[in-house]
Amino acid sequence: MDLFAEGTEAPGGIGYAVAGEGTRTFDEAISEIEGAVVDSCAGHEEWPARVVAGITAAVEFVAAEPAAARALAIDSRWHGVGQGSDYDGMIDRFAGLLGSGAPRPDRLPASIDASVVSMIASVVSCHVRTGTVETLGGGDPDLVFLALLPYVGFAEAGRWSASV
Repeated sequence: MDLFAEGTEAPGGIGYAVAGEGTRTFDEAISEIEGAVVDSCAGHEEWPARVVAGITAAVEFVAAEPAAARALAIDSRWHGVGQGSDYDGMIDRFAGLLGSGAPRPDRLPASIDASVVSMIASVVSCHVRTGTVETLGGGDPDLVFLALLPYVGFAEAGRWSASV
């Protein structure tokens, strides 16, 4: 499906329409994906398992909801990163979720949460732009590895990403 089939509007407007998929505003999309991520994490006690479940839920959501994915990954950047965009707020919200319960080695600053989420969002955004979200698969082991690496190290991140 061509995600660029119809035009975009500024965040706060009607949203982006994908042929046959309807429209989504940023607020609708962020509420839905955040709910899917939080719900998926609820059944897991270990923090890495919650990260795996959350990434899986997020990837499945953007693959199933192209209009929402467009609103989150592209239209939310209308004002640009670092200028009070909805995108910055989305990064902050998911950084809070990632950081909740994360191990904090002495050498790891809290700002790593936002950096990790920003990198994952950038990868997903590239897939949304090119219409290849389905290639991420159910959870994408590379995204899981990327998310866990700064917190648990190479071996443990590799073990968890292999479980995807």
